[in-house]
Amino acid sequence: MDFFKYISLLENRALYFCRADILAEKFDPFEGKYPKDIVMKLLNQARTEREREHIFRVLDNPEFKKMLIINCWHINEIESYHMWKVYIERSYGVSIRSTYERLCKCFDVYKSNNVFIGMVTYDKDKVKICNSFYPYMYKRPYYISDKELRAIILNIWKDYDKRVFNESYLTQKESFIPVDLDVLIEKVVVAPGTPENVYEKIKSISKEYGFENRVERSKLDEKPISMRA
Repeated sequence: MDFFKYISLLENRALYFCRADILAEKFDPFEGKYPKDIVMKLLNQARTEREREHIFRVLDNPEFKKMLIINCWHINEIESYHMWKVYIERSYGVSIRSTYERLCKCFDVYKSNNVFIGMVTYDKDKVKICNSFYPYMYKRPYYISDKELRAIILNIWKDYDKRVFNESYLTQKESFIPVDLDVLIEKVVVAPGTPENVYEKIKSISKEYGFENRVERSKLDEKPISMRA
């Protein structure tokens, strides 16, 4: 994330979630879509026009896309040069390092909705139709370098346990979901090539929120040993 999104994370103690239909507009028009073969197979099995219309509503429901909000992570044991170039190429920023266990646990402070977390499979042809979330957990193989893990929320409740309906979900293009940052953040890795004064500024701001000791430089900044005769 860029520098300002990192400050927002610290100040709000909340993770950014994007609505599913906005995610599709920005990055991949196939987001949440079923592959053509599955759609055609179901349509061919329909006996009436009414059944065909029902299939279209189930497989491509614009209303449902506005109910889902998604938070995305990159899964890797090490830093990714590709991810730095995609997200921090023209600005200073950081990468939040965490674990699956930490991510699951950090949502304990969020009581409004259930949070569903899982790895993305990069093969749309294998998507199943038994779960409405599945089309958002299967992507085309062209995106495999993302190595993505997603947290998904059906954002229709202000309070799931009490069944208090969230009437503003249609107008909320983005949401900030409260999390326990002390649990979530394992390390704050500063983008490679960051000048020393900016690095110190990031450490200073992190100190205000108790994370100074978790800030470190990117491994990509390491220098090779200089050999001399």
